[in-house]
Amino acid sequence: MNTKLKILLRAGVFSLAAVFAFAFTQPVDSFQPKYGLFGGQWYDATGATEGVEYECNLVEEEVCTRSAPNQGAPIVENGEFMPLSLTPIED
Repeated sequence: MNTKLKILLRAGVFSLAAVFAFAFTQPVDSFQPKYGLFGGQWYDATGATEGVEYECNLVEEEVCTRSAPNQGAPIVENGEFMPLSLTPIED
C-alpha cells in the first residue's frame, strides 16, 4: 500500500505541475509586432523565428524586442537582440 500511495502522489504532483504550466503561460502571437535594436539599427522581427532569424540571449536587464521601432515602445521580450538573417529597417 505504501508504494502505491507514493506512485499516486508522484502522479498527482506531476499532473498538477502540467496544469500550472499551461495555466500560467500566454499564447504567443507570431504576428505581434516585434522590433530589435542592434548596432544602432532597428530590425523587424515580426513573424520571424527565434533561433533561426534572430536570437534573444538570456540577459534579463537588456531589452530584446519592443512593439515598435523606438526606445519608448513597450517591451515584448527581455534579452540581448542578435539578428542572424534579418536585414535592418530602412529609415
